[in-house]
Amino acid sequence: ELGRSLLQAPTAEDARLLLVKLGWADRVFEEVSKRIEQNATAYVHKYSDRPLEIGVILFDRSGEIVMKTATAQKLIAAVT
Repeated sequence: ELGRSLLQAPTAEDARLLLVKLGWADRVFEEVSKRIEQNATAYVHKYSDRPLEIGVILFDRSGEIVMKTATAQKLIAAVT
């Protein structure tokens, strides 16, 4: 049911709002951001022999932060 509703949402923002309404947004976007971070890190490692820390911040359409990985928080703290 939830999967069908998400897939039938007309926009990604509508899907996000549905997740928020159901209380699943934090859990889902935490997993999504971790996977993006892992995949991006693996991609960089594949094409470069230099270590690079990658953090992920997800935003909604209005520019508000939806989710921020621990690595992103650490990198931001290092430059502020």
